[in-house]
Amino acid sequence: MLRLYCSDLWDVIKHLSSSSAHRHAAVAYVTDDAALRFGEGDTLIVDASPSAIRTGQTSAKLLKKAFREGAELFSCPDLHAKILVFDRTAVIGSANISQSSTGRLLEAAVVTDGISLVSAARNVLAQLKLKSRKLDARALQALLRIRVIRHGFPKGRRTGRLPVVNPVAGTTWLAATHDLDTERYEREEQRAERGLAEARKRVSRSSSDAEWIRFSKNSNIAHRANDGDWLIQMHGPRLDGNVVTVYRRAPILRKQKEPNCVRIYVEDFKKAESDALRWSTFHKIARQAGIPEKRMGRQSVGMLADSQADALESFWKLALSRSPRGGRKK
Repeated sequence: MLRLYCSDLWDVIKHLSSSSAHRHAAVAYVTDDAALRFGEGDTLIVDASPSAIRTGQTSAKLLKKAFREGAELFSCPDLHAKILVFDRTAVIGSANISQSSTGRLLEAAVVTDGISLVSAARNVLAQLKLKSRKLDARALQALLRIRVIRHGFPKGRRTGRLPVVNPVAGTTWLAATHDLDTERYEREEQRAERGLAEARKRVSRSSSDAEWIRFSKNSNIAHRANDGDWLIQMHGPRLDGNVVTVYRRAPILRKQKEPNCVRIYVEDFKKAESDALRWSTFHKIARQAGIPEKRMGRQSVGMLADSQADALESFWKLALSRSPRGGRKK
């Protein structure tokens, strides 16, 4: 799982906290434990510097409460990270553990159970522990004596409504493409060029260009594709011929609806040729990724499941490492 959460982030954190045996975190500021509490076997690394306590950004009372419950506490001045690890799941994002974060601010975080990312998050926490000061009863008592002069957001929930933001991963499309007879579509040239000019403004890299693929206006991709989706091209010279080369997924920059077609503009990366695969190699890794044969026909256009797209990208990287030259466009 690798997913970005916004509006429902704290619902996810509460669920993970309640269903996990242990909680380990490096969070800049902690002032409220209504959504997430630390106790026996848990670790909390926080900015508990005198200035953070004095300004009310971190609560000494809450730290003492967690300490009494058995949590291991550390102070790391100038900490700004927000990393939470719940057993085998990590949350990495913007949220402090505060009333402002849970009720007033719009936060965003990636939630993952990927082994590499969770391991890296744990490693960061381990390094921060070594570089931080452990808080014992005496240190906490000294923090409690600091006079708090609060600033920033007042107490209470936001009176206005936060915008609801629910991130959705872009869909990956797998489409068979072929060379067009440009003379046949000469009347569409001006529309195509206008769209190309707009698409070029949206490329993610200065070395990239843009290209377009013409689809029937009644096709599934014409109705359901969106800017920000991805497109993998299974390309062959002729409509009735075999696929020769498959081009690695590229972002859809623009979908242009026209009277008799829909034109999809995609980013044309500088490395598109060297990252392409020959059909035989692609067919093999696509089957490994769980993509059915019907999705790989010479005239097929369809959506991949997120799990299929992610698996395919992993196998693609492996295939390129074994055969760096990739495929070549005819």
